[in-house]
Amino acid sequence: MHIKFTEWAKTYGEIYSLKLVNGTATVLNSLDAVGHVLERQSNLTSNRPPSSIARMVAGDLHFPTLNPGPQWNSCNRAAKVVLSPSAVERNKPIIEAEISQLLFDFLREPQ
Repeated sequence: MHIKFTEWAKTYGEIYSLKLVNGTATVLNSLDAVGHVLERQSNLTSNRPPSSIARMVAGDLHFPTLNPGPQWNSCNRAAKVVLSPSAVERNKPIIEAEISQLLFDFLREPQ
């Protein structure tokens, strides 16, 4: 598939779009193209597509798939507090105990 994308990039340029059954996909064929989109057009590309699986698991609080807005801002503030270097260091014994328990559970019941 990447060979065809590269071929099309020679014809249409480093950034082009494809019409798909359920929407449009934008193809970026170089690091410069990715940088251009991420740095100069982030206001247009920061939304994430909906994830029905994430919604089933976490409801509307699946942070990686939230779009910018009040809910994302709230989750982002909470994540910065919980994942700050000082919080991680403070909770290191608990984190290590949970990791040990998880690995033990995997060994005991691999399914």
